[in-house]
Amino acid sequence: MSKTFHSFKLYNFRLIFTAALFSSIGMWLQIFSQDWLVLTQLTNRDMTQVGLITAVQFLPQLLFAPFSGVVADRVNRRRFLQFCQATGGILSLTLGTLIVTGWVQLWHVYVMAFLVGSLGAFEGPARMSFVSEVVPKTSLPNAVSLNSTAFHAARMVGPASAGFIIDFAGTGWVFLIAGLLYTIPPVAFFFIREADLIPRTVLRKEKGQIIEGFRYVRQRPEMQIVLLVIAVVAGLGLNLQMTSAFMATNVYDKAASEYGIFGSFIATGAIIGSLAAARRSSSRLRTVIVAAGVFGVAETLLALAPTFTTFILLAIPVGFSSLTLLISANVFMQLAAEEHIRGRVLALYGMIFLGVSPVCSPFIGWVATYFGPRWSILVGSLSCIFISIVAALWAYRFRKSQGITPRLFDVSPWRLYSRG
Repeated sequence: MSKTFHSFKLYNFRLIFTAALFSSIGMWLQIFSQDWLVLTQLTNRDMTQVGLITAVQFLPQLLFAPFSGVVADRVNRRRFLQFCQATGGILSLTLGTLIVTGWVQLWHVYVMAFLVGSLGAFEGPARMSFVSEVVPKTSLPNAVSLNSTAFHAARMVGPASAGFIIDFAGTGWVFLIAGLLYTIPPVAFFFIREADLIPRTVLRKEKGQIIEGFRYVRQRPEMQIVLLVIAVVAGLGLNLQMTSAFMATNVYDKAASEYGIFGSFIATGAIIGSLAAARRSSSRLRTVIVAAGVFGVAETLLALAPTFTTFILLAIPVGFSSLTLLISANVFMQLAAEEHIRGRVLALYGMIFLGVSPVCSPFIGWVATYFGPRWSILVGSLSCIFISIVAALWAYRFRKSQGITPRLFDVSPWRLYSRG
């Protein structure tokens, strides 16, 4: 088997890959349809409401992430993930039923968004750290990259399929189909061979475990710079699921099916990026920083695209650079964190990655409403370029302070720095 796909040799990894693929398709169906439902059916193309809904969905990342990391280090992750996926299916079926029966109101979407976000806040750290129980540490970068491939392969299918289903049958049916897809992962996890899992020490309940996670990261400046880059990129640059809907409707005058095509092109670039990342055996800070800068440049061109055809074609390099960045950052944090604290470190990463949206999404929606969707994308792209420059200068000085010849901000998670 080729180097790119060598994790597929493991039976358990094939199962979690399958689970990731189907749950991701369901998630992308929901994301697309929720934005479209609010934008075109429950409001008169009010991007501020779309931004607020997005904020409510990701707010639990800020509220619950410190607790979810401790949970991920304490529980049986396989069984916990089964519960989370099954509950997600129930929520999707509930909202779909409300829409199909004509009872749905805007406040229903707010409530469901918060519940889905709360579930995701606890599921994320457990899902990311469970990979380290399935594959050995040397295969972790490959496994993370392949899981990201599943996530974005689903992005190729999800938005485009949702657009066609909406045009043909209505928004409610998209949520009902997504709910059915969520039944597949719990079944896949049921067939996992526990004897083949890599043993781990389950964290015992003690005081101060949440604070311990923050202290651990505070002693790792290279982790801190990765989190800073991710905060800016996720908060201001990765709001494309929101701003692209406004671009499609108000700039290019497109329907749901055509808007869904944009998501497929983004996913195409993302899959190329994730497969390229699957061939790397580690992750360096250099890759994270350069990818953030390239993403900013690509997104700037996207904001200035004169036609819808240009817009969707530019989505490919945007998807490629964003996935290179996200996979590199994820792998860097996983390799840098020790097993006993990995769930809490990844929870903090998830809190930054997803939790900044409640702060930034209303602002991005406001910019789109009052200055136009092009400016809402430019605000994010220029911020990404700026933070990549700041991170590069920091990394250069960091290497120099450690007595290392300052090459191009080349900091590896295998060479961790600690002040004590």
